[in-house]
Amino acid sequence: MSERAQVEIDKLIRGGEALHGSLALSALPELADRLASGDGAVAWSVRAARDAHGRPRLTLELDGQLQLICQRCLGPLPFAIRHQHALVVVKSEAELPELEDEEDDSDFVVVPGALDMQNAVLEELLLALPMMPRHETEQCHGPKDGPDAEEGGKPSPFAVLRGSPKT
Repeated sequence: MSERAQVEIDKLIRGGEALHGSLALSALPELADRLASGDGAVAWSVRAARDAHGRPRLTLELDGQLQLICQRCLGPLPFAIRHQHALVVVKSEAELPELEDEEDDSDFVVVPGALDMQNAVLEELLLALPMMPRHETEQCHGPKDGPDAEEGGKPSPFAVLRGSPKT
């Protein structure tokens, strides 16, 4: 399937099968500032069914290996992504339930026509990635104890701020 796959949800439900594909990380420039390398791809699959209320429900799965940027040392950080998310599909914002009526286990997405898989994969990746990816302390080449860590016996310039009175 091409990277700009358009998925017709009703057709997918009628077919009762899953669609599979992969998306090159280099095709997602929105992730470039979070990735140490744009090499590789993320495999995706999508299944559709009807939920208990008869609404279309998509289950999107992602699987891949990314190289994130460690926020402590700025080096590459291998990150395996294995993500699954179910979404109830509505055709317009008017069909979204009120917040107090919304079910706790359901997330809703507005898809007026066909679902663009590149956008769906991008959104799920952004939700699944850690906000502050970091190596384990023992594996990281950056400061071990935050901004006041000493490097090579030399105190951090931020250490003096610790004793400053607050204004």
